[in-house]
Order: sequence, then structure tokens, then C-alpha cells
Amino acid sequence: MADGSGIIKGDGIYKRSDGNWYKDQIEELFKNPGCIGFHLCGAYQRNKSRARGLLDEFENPDTENIRIIQKTNEKLDMLTSKILYYKKDR
Repeated sequence: MADGSGIIKGDGIYKRSDGNWYKDQIEELFKNPGCIGFHLCGAYQRNKSRARGLLDEFENPDTENIRIIQKTNEKLDMLTSKILYYKKDR
């Protein structure tokens, strides 16, 4: 599943990825047994045509939102690992 690209207003033409929106989507999708994947749509590095990304055009990271996304992915990894190990033991 591709995301709806939650965004936050940034400076000028630029927008920021919304880490809390990403977290909320992942938490809800994890409850859906039919969901097999998810990704954060949009560029990793922003530029004037994309106008958003987790790195700005000078390669400065959006540490606030990267931290939220990273913690969310770590939690998801832990939860999916528990499921896989549970199935292996059966």
C-alpha cells in the first residue's frame, strides 16, 4: 500500500513529511491482516520540483520526523518478529 503522504507545512514552497501521521498509519495497518506492505511516498531528498523529503537540498536531515519514523519501524520490526518466531515454534 502506498501512503497518502501526510505532510506538514514547511518554509516557503517546501513541505515536511509528517512522522506522526506515518506512525498512526502503520499502527492501524498492522491491525489489518490484509495489508502486506506500506511505504512513505515522496522523495528522500527534497528539491524544488518535489518540494519535500527527509533530507533538505543541502542534505540536512529532518531529525524530528526521521526519529518518529525510525522508532515506528523499530516497533513494527519487533512486532513482526514476534509473529514469525511464534509461527516457527508451532
